[in-house]
Amino acid sequence: MPKSNALDWRLVVGFWASVSVFLVGLALLKAGGIPYFGDDALRMVTATEFLHGQGWQDLGLYRDNAPYGTTMHWSRLIDAPVAALMALATPLVGPTAAGDVAAAIWPTLLLLGVLALSAGIIRRLVPDSDAVTALALPVVSVVLLVEFLPGRIDHHNAQILLSLLTLFALLAARDRPWGAIVAGLSCATGLAIGMESLPLVAMTIAIYVLLWLFEPQRFSRPLTHFGLTIASASLGHFLLATAPANYAVAYCDMLSITYVVPALIGGTALAMTARLASDRVGLPLRAGALLVGGATTLASVALFFPECLAGPYAMADALIQTPGYFETISEARSIGTTFSEDPAGGLVYTATVLIAVPLTIWAAASATGERRIGWIIVLTFLVITAFVMLLQIRGTRLATPFALPAGAWLLAKVRASYLRKSGVAQAGLLVGSWLLVSGAAYYAGAVAFYMVTAPKPAVAGAFEPTERMLRHCTHRDTYASLAALPRGRVMAPFQMGPHILLFSPHDTISAGFHRNREGTWDAIAFFNNGEVDARRIADDRSVDYVVFCLGSDNEFGRIGPTNDSHWNWLTPLSRPDEPLQIYRIER
Repeated sequence: MPKSNALDWRLVVGFWASVSVFLVGLALLKAGGIPYFGDDALRMVTATEFLHGQGWQDLGLYRDNAPYGTTMHWSRLIDAPVAALMALATPLVGPTAAGDVAAAIWPTLLLLGVLALSAGIIRRLVPDSDAVTALALPVVSVVLLVEFLPGRIDHHNAQILLSLLTLFALLAARDRPWGAIVAGLSCATGLAIGMESLPLVAMTIAIYVLLWLFEPQRFSRPLTHFGLTIASASLGHFLLATAPANYAVAYCDMLSITYVVPALIGGTALAMTARLASDRVGLPLRAGALLVGGATTLASVALFFPECLAGPYAMADALIQTPGYFETISEARSIGTTFSEDPAGGLVYTATVLIAVPLTIWAAASATGERRIGWIIVLTFLVITAFVMLLQIRGTRLATPFALPAGAWLLAKVRASYLRKSGVAQAGLLVGSWLLVSGAAYYAGAVAFYMVTAPKPAVAGAFEPTERMLRHCTHRDTYASLAALPRGRVMAPFQMGPHILLFSPHDTISAGFHRNREGTWDAIAFFNNGEVDARRIADDRSVDYVVFCLGSDNEFGRIGPTNDSHWNWLTPLSRPDEPLQIYRIER
């Protein structure tokens, strides 16, 4: 590759440093500290407990589902770097602030990788694009950028990075062993981190299979290396993360024997097929060999793990269908439901992806040779993840990275036209193109829409909902009075569970995660089924405190005196105007 086409690392690092400083500063100024939302707060809890000595293979969350405890399905691959950053920061800033330091550094470090991969991918697909555009597109994408804000330490940003790494490997070296090895490692690591990566892994397998099917000599070694890598790396992650007692336990929501068996069978089948059927074998026989391997892999799942055929979260169906649970998980809603309830927000989530699909088709049709194959690969990833997005809006975080090349392609075309013949029309077209592919433009439009259409607060000085959640119900200072009380068991709306675990020493009944079905059912019933059920649940679980957050539009629930129905077994421990309402249970 010519030196002039090499990635300018000084530009990448300088751009990343400027963005990171801005994001951290904005968080400190706007939120008064590093904000933690539900998944991120609980991730900090698991990372902290790992730092304090909980074992790598011990995924117990013993302070949740009090007094019984529960288990998590999350990977220590995310806990470990966060805990390491906390350990490094503790001597400098103390243990409390060390968590905030780690939560600021970790997502911004991942952002550096995303920016570098964005630049590398766009450089290969759109050689006429400038480096600044390739770096700016992820930053002006609200859907992407929000996953790398300070405090975002859950696993989604790591999965975005791995998905881009897989795409980079397919573009840079899909016909070379090292590219296949990188793709196999990133796919297996994505599965080890979370099952959201399943569609991307399936598409990567399909791409390598199709490449080999039509060019067996060229892709024999890459398919062999990819198959062996994904099989061995999946097994390695499984053995690293799983206690021997759980080797045979079939979990659908995490990398377990459920996925390791098909990975071993399928990966080995790919390698053997590539080695044995590449020479002097026609297309029908190659296709037949692949079908046999694929059928054997699927049969292993149907035979040994039929309960997981319905998907990674099949075991959570009973909880998801519970009134009061699913409607709080906005990211799990379909695109139709999202647009019907919040058209402006739905547009922010989906616009760049929906626009990128025809643009990517156009770019693929305009390209030739190897570059066209690259565009077809991008289109494959984009279409599949866009389909996932249609089913659940959360899929937009995996689809949006694959929309970046289309945006760069359009901007390069329009910019070239502007440079050939500058003028007001060409300048307007260039600005309009940036607005078309920029998530920030749709976000600004949504904010303006909300400002115009949202009803005025009924009470002077009432908090705007998002700001209230950021500053109160999810803020460390709000929980100071609760943290000062003697340790006990807290009944709270399950949305508050992660913050109670993070910001206080108390145990909680539910942090809202699908494995703790019984605790979440009890938390919902406590705040919705009336005093008799509430008292029974409190007695069964020996609850000490009841907590909820004021002014949350019923999102965090209200009980007792605040609901004009005094429960005489609750003694208030907080002032009526405090955002966190605390009651002690009297027995």
